[in-house]
Amino acid sequence: MAWLPAGWLRRHAVPFYLGSITLLTVLLDLALVAYARTAGAGGWLALAAGLLGLLPASAAAVDVVNWLVTRLIKPTALPKLDFEDGIPPECSTMVVMPALLAGPADMEALLGRMELHF
Repeated sequence: MAWLPAGWLRRHAVPFYLGSITLLTVLLDLALVAYARTAGAGGWLALAAGLLGLLPASAAAVDVVNWLVTRLIKPTALPKLDFEDGIPPECSTMVVMPALLAGPADMEALLGRMELHF
């Protein structure tokens, strides 16, 4: 993407990403409605085709944009953190593990999983 400066793209990544998905979804859906109209569908039927095609069009748009992003944007290395001496208080976090406990065996299995994650 030589026509876009990399710095601008990184500063506006979310609007560019979501805007690309939205634009491609609208274009694909309009193409579907246009095809329905040329195939002889009336106004209501073309509208129904557009509404029914909205979800598949958005899924296709997400796939295409994700594929393009992985091809056009170079990945950058994430900063590394050194926690050999323990986790400082400003970096601590909480992990939530949702669970359904139906009996004592479930509790033992959950405790085993928690120990593995620790």
